[in-house]
Amino acid sequence: MEEARGAASHGIDGDDAQGDKQNNAAMKVQRTPEAISSLRSAIDAKLHEQGIYDEIRELVHRKAQALRQTNTYPKVGADAVHVDDAGRTSGATASDEARLIQDVLESEVVQQLLTMVRSTTIKKDAAHPDDGNDGAEMEDVEVANENDVYLYLRLAGGKAFVDQLLTDEAESDRIVGGITDAQVGQVQAFFRVSVMFQAQRQTANDVMCCVDPPFNDCFRFRIDKRKTRTQRTKTRGAPYEVEVISFWEALCLVDEPVQIDVLKVVKRLVHWNSSAQGSSPQWHEVSRELLAVHRLDWRRVLCSTLQLVHLPVSLVGKMKVPIGTLDLRADLLHFKRTSSVTRDVSALLNKETLQRNMLNHSFYQYAKHWWEEYRSEAAIYDDIGKRDHDRDEYRKMTAHPRPRLVKLFAEDDDGRFRMVCKFVTPLRVPIAIRSPSEATRFVGLLPYESTPVVGGTRDDTWRSISAFLSVGKGDAQDHALLLASLLLGCGLDAYVCIGTIAADVQKSHLREAKQRPSSDRRGFGSEGAAEIGHVWVLTRGTNPQDPSTILFWESVTGERYKVLEKGGHQQHGYCAIDCVFSHRQFYANLQPREWRLRDTSFNFEDESVWKPMNEAMIEDLPYGQPPVALLPPDLLQLPTREHDWTIALKKQISSRRRANGYITRWSDELSFYLLPALNAYEMERLYGVAQVENELFQQSITRFVQEGHTFQGVPVMFTFESVPEAIETLDSHELVANIIHLHAKASQFGLAVRCFAYPENLVVTWVMLAVSYQSSSA
Repeated sequence: MEEARGAASHGIDGDDAQGDKQNNAAMKVQRTPEAISSLRSAIDAKLHEQGIYDEIRELVHRKAQALRQTNTYPKVGADAVHVDDAGRTSGATASDEARLIQDVLESEVVQQLLTMVRSTTIKKDAAHPDDGNDGAEMEDVEVANENDVYLYLRLAGGKAFVDQLLTDEAESDRIVGGITDAQVGQVQAFFRVSVMFQAQRQTANDVMCCVDPPFNDCFRFRIDKRKTRTQRTKTRGAPYEVEVISFWEALCLVDEPVQIDVLKVVKRLVHWNSSAQGSSPQWHEVSRELLAVHRLDWRRVLCSTLQLVHLPVSLVGKMKVPIGTLDLRADLLHFKRTSSVTRDVSALLNKETLQRNMLNHSFYQYAKHWWEEYRSEAAIYDDIGKRDHDRDEYRKMTAHPRPRLVKLFAEDDDGRFRMVCKFVTPLRVPIAIRSPSEATRFVGLLPYESTPVVGGTRDDTWRSISAFLSVGKGDAQDHALLLASLLLGCGLDAYVCIGTIAADVQKSHLREAKQRPSSDRRGFGSEGAAEIGHVWVLTRGTNPQDPSTILFWESVTGERYKVLEKGGHQQHGYCAIDCVFSHRQFYANLQPREWRLRDTSFNFEDESVWKPMNEAMIEDLPYGQPPVALLPPDLLQLPTREHDWTIALKKQISSRRRANGYITRWSDELSFYLLPALNAYEMERLYGVAQVENELFQQSITRFVQEGHTFQGVPVMFTFESVPEAIETLDSHELVANIIHLHAKASQFGLAVRCFAYPENLVVTWVMLAVSYQSSSA
């Protein structure tokens, strides 16, 4: 019986009590020996007063006998299992005992015991009187509304992550052995698990890459039930509202899945921090790779009466290759699941699955018929376009016969094909994005990456917004989907555009965004075709027939253009639009592709030039993009970052000049005068307003520079946090290098650093290096 009692205590202290510290508001205790002792006393009292000792004894005896009959345990030999009258076992191997204990912990008797213990209030230890420090107590005690239902998830490890042990890093850079043996400059790969549910995002602690990663994290998500239907009635003439569905039905209406993103993060060791507790490593993140995405239907928890429901998650990556398995345990806090509820939920979910399959099948049949109609109608307009001789010279040179880029379905990162409208949803995140300008600046700062697959072709997978934010980079369509969702949340009439762009302009866009060239992107027509498939965003004004209100938003760079702007085609390079879509609507262009965009009608409601799809059928489709939360800008880190960058850059520049035999004299006055210019540069990128307070800036610089002296200044923008990388960039900049290696009389140097924070821990750092020196003619 002592083993059974120890098993129950271990199940509470080792797993559930640790998870409840973060996730169960009904039982929050401080991790002191006195608190643990009180908890064990409460468990012992419950065992005695409820008569659970006898039930557990009988349970252990019954489980052991059942396993013995099925030959789970050997019957003879040194490893034989013997069960005495008290329910004690002997002769079992360590694995057999662990399996028996696990069966006991998952039994209904022990689960009911856990429920009773959770309802027990642990009194504050008398040896620690109230000292008035409320903040210290609230670190471990949280207050929750008992009427709110929470989804509790425990990540209890992973298995079979074999293929992820390989690395592309050089053998000399890899860490061999443990972290304690790592040297500064070496790299190490980690696993990172990000979980999102109902606009709540949480991330587990990074774990070193290994075959069976020891994940051990807990997550708690509040379940916001949808507003259910109510019915008004009267009692003695007083009206009141009553719910027409039960509580479990209201929970089942929350059909949004839990999205689990698994990433491989490569970090480089940059420093060892020493403290009284020992040394801790400081890492610099080098790269992120999205390994797998899994969407879990959390309502499966409602189909079980067990306190903790075991939900193994099999992860599948690119090309349907297995990645590994996550051990996930789930529970619902503040909701009791009875046998009748589990039966009703199972029946409801099975019925819902059939309805979803019917909706998908009906829409697919409708889409096939719609596509045939579109092809025949578009062919008529193409013949009209061929007879149209009013083309500009650019169109004559770049026109290539090719099919229209009308995309109805796309494969998501979970391997499911969805209608493209289901990748977009209005996002309103007031704490992170407050205007369309901030939205486009933020999306433009996210790095561009066109991921190739085996064979050199492009990966046509469309990532969800959550996965895009987790990995922090993506293709053009990933940027466009996020930007369109944010603009819709800002109240604009926004659409994602699929069409073509001039190849040379597209390459310049990527160079401006400091991305790799687009030679791996597929063109249309002959080799070296002038048009390339592209995805961007379009917004319309209140009058759809007014082309002056049409704006093109390049999501990769964060720039925007007016369709009627003079010389607009040379700037944006967009050649044709084949289809547009939002979260509710889809339109395919019927107008001849030979027409210039400035001559194209953007009145999507005109069915003679744009062919729509049925909005009701689109809305009824399942697997829509759920709302996503954005991490707000971290403003507190900016002063520290600006100070650290200023000190490090001055030190490196002075060191380089000293190596050439030059003396560097820094002017704090000149450095301060440069700051308004950096603020103006960011405001121009953000709002498109050029030369903010430029006249005042020139006045301050003119008053500082002495007569007969020359002033030179070069601004550079960075989006990464590594100072060594910034030094390398400055060295490769020709104008900055000229200032660093300047040898002149009476030279005074100035350095200004200005940081601007954006959501998702993105920080833009502007650096301006300037010098004032005596002219040679003076």
